[in-house]
Parts: sequence; structure tokens; C-alpha cells
Amino acid sequence: MPSIGQVLLFATIYLSILAYALPFGPHVPQDGGADDRALDKRIFGLGSKKAPPTPPKVAPVAPPKVAPVAPTKVAPVESPAKITTTTSATTTTSTAPAATAACPAKSSTKRTILEEVASTAKRALHQFGMLFARDDPEFIGFHGTNSKTAEFWATKGFIAKPPAPANSVFDFVFGFFGTTGDGSSNADHELGEGLYVADESLIASGFANNNAKVNPGTTPKLCAIFARSSGNWRTQVKKALIPLKIVGDSSNTDRSKAFEDARLNYVSVANQVNNAEAPSVVKFSHLEKNPLKLQSGQMSIPSSITSQFSATCVDVGAALPPGAVDFSDATSYVGQTRGTEWQIAPENNQLALCSFVLFKLATVGL
Repeated sequence: MPSIGQVLLFATIYLSILAYALPFGPHVPQDGGADDRALDKRIFGLGSKKAPPTPPKVAPVAPPKVAPVAPTKVAPVESPAKITTTTSATTTTSTAPAATAACPAKSSTKRTILEEVASTAKRALHQFGMLFARDDPEFIGFHGTNSKTAEFWATKGFIAKPPAPANSVFDFVFGFFGTTGDGSSNADHELGEGLYVADESLIASGFANNNAKVNPGTTPKLCAIFARSSGNWRTQVKKALIPLKIVGDSSNTDRSKAFEDARLNYVSVANQVNNAEAPSVVKFSHLEKNPLKLQSGQMSIPSSITSQFSATCVDVGAALPPGAVDFSDATSYVGQTRGTEWQIAPENNQLALCSFVLFKLATVGL
């Protein structure tokens, strides 16, 4: 007789056969039903995938802090500016000397309205006071000319350009030591346009002889030049001693203009005046063409202010006009004594170099 356990086993097998075929492998449903597939998954684990294990969370490690290193400052190396000058046929590139980087400049300080008013009032008061104050003439040097020009100046009472007749025999005396007669002064413009005056009568006498030769019908005259107002000459008229680097002239018009532009640049900075005032500055220089007197000097009085001066003329070889005297080495135009008394701006070598560089750049190819 079977035991109760065997009876339960056979009963279980019998019920399994009735409900479904004995599952030895995956059951293939007849109708592809979803329920059968679900049953297969439960019995055989078909289609089931284990989820990948979750990695343990690790706290991020912050990188160590490093103090920033400041970059080493390197002073920039200034390279000279290259300036390109174009001529009619070629293009030349030149490098300006390093000295130009440190050229003195005009003062950029602007005066206040009150300062401008005070300055204007001061000038007006000075001019008013001069109407009543005794202001004697002052002898300032010698000039050589011809007899017709000397007569014209005596008639006018001050220096002015004579009206030129058709044959252009009159001159307005533009400089010493010119070599080509053009019906005027037979002179160059080594200090620019103006009335040239020397501190030596011998130099002016030689110029007078040359002047008369190129103006037929005239005789040579030596003139003593006076500032009509000593106070105005000493304190109001701007003056500058021009370095020899920029003293010169040329028969080439462009080159001659470059010389004058360099001089005007120099005086505009040396005398702290604007471009409009620069041409009215009286320019002084050494006069190297007199080997017997190394301290000899000359000046050029711009034509715009010659009415402030007068001339007393005599024949060349006669006694000097009253009040006229040759300047000594100690009192010459280029000496310290004269520079202090007449308030002449002294030579500035650095500024002279800068102005000379401007001249050289302007004359490339000329």
C-alpha cells in the first residue's frame, strides 16, 4: 500500500500533466500570448537581466590650491620710429636717431581765464606806461647797404623795405656773405628772412661794398642800427641763439625752406611761442666767417618788426655814427653778458639735434 507521501507526489505529477505539459524546456505558446511568456519568465528566468551593481559613491577630491604666480614684468624696448620718405623715383626708409624721442616740447600748460586776463592787462599797462616814460634808443649793431636805401630809411625815420623801381636796384638786405647778385641784397638767408645786423663794423662794411656793386649808381653805406625803444627791445622782443647745425641756406628752394622750418621749430620751443609768433623771433648766431674774431655774431631781425628800429648811416671808411661802437669779445652777440642783458634764449644742444634731424629728413633726396 503506497504511503501518503507517494500519493501526494503522484497527485502533484498528475495535476501538472493536466494543467500543462511537464516543463523540461521553455514553453512555446500556441498563440504567442503574453500570459504564457510571463509564465516562462517566472519559471525559467528567460529575459531577466540583473541590474548592474551600483558603484559606491566616492566623494570628489578637490585639487590642491596653488597660489597664482604673477608674470614677470619686462620693460618694453623702444625701437626708433621708421619714417618713410617718398621721392619722385624711389622710396627711402630712414631711422630717426633715438635722441628725437626725448626732444623738448612746447609747454602744454594752459593758463586759466584769470591768468589770461592778468597777462593781457599787464601788457596793456606796460604799453600805456611806455607812452609817458622816457625810453631812449639803444645801439644794437651794424648793417651795410647802399646809398639809396640809406636815404630812404633816413626819410622814413625807421627801417622799412624801399619800394623797388622797375630795375630792382633797391634791396631789403637779406643776410651776409651772399655770392650771387639778383638786383637786391646779393645775400643769402642763413638765418632766414630779415634785416641782418653784425656786431663788427668791419663785417658790415664789407657787405656794404658788395651791396653797392650789385646796385649800380649807388655808393656803400655803413649804418648803425638802433632799437627805437631800449625797454621794448630788451623785455618784449623774443630772441634766440641759433646753433650752427641749422644755420645755412641753399639755392635749392625746398632745401632752403627745410632750413628755415628747422629754425622755426627750434625757436618755437626755445622761446615757448606758437607757430604764428615764431617767425617774429630775432635770431642770433655765431659768425664763423670772421677768422680774426671767433666771438663774432650776427642777428636777423624779421621784416615784420623792422619798424621798431632805425638806422644812422655814414660812408664806409668814415668815423662810426654817434653812439655806435664795435662789440668786444666779452660783449658780442654770442657772449653770456649780451645774452643776459638782452634776454637771448641760449643754445639748446638737445633741441638743436632734434631740429637738425627734421632738416635731414626733409631733405632726403634733395
